[in-house]
Amino acid sequence: MTIWNDTFLNKIRTFWKDKIDKVQIQTSESTWVDLTVVEKTIDGNAITVFCRVPDVQFTAVNIRVIDADGDVAGVTPESIAKTSDDTFYMTFKFNLTQKGD
Repeated sequence: MTIWNDTFLNKIRTFWKDKIDKVQIQTSESTWVDLTVVEKTIDGNAITVFCRVPDVQFTAVNIRVIDADGDVAGVTPESIAKTSDDTFYMTFKFNLTQKGD
C-alpha cells in the first residue's frame, strides 16, 4: 500500500535535488576531486546530475554526493578512466529508491 500522494512525492524529490551541492570523484591516488554541477533534474524516481569534469587525467574509483550542509549523502564505487586533459561532461543518475542488501 502506498500512502504518499504525487504532490508530496514531487516536493520531496525537489527538496532532495536542491540539497545536492556537489559531486566528487575519488582518484586512484585517494584524492577527492570536485566536479562542477551544471544542471540537476528529476527523472521519475531519480535525480540526474550533469557535471563538468576538470581538465586533468585521472582514474576514478568512487563517486560521492555532498549535500548543501557539507555532509556526504552517498558514495558508490565506480571505475572511470579519463585519459585526456580535455574538458568533458558526465551525467550521473542517482535513484531515490534503494533495495536492501
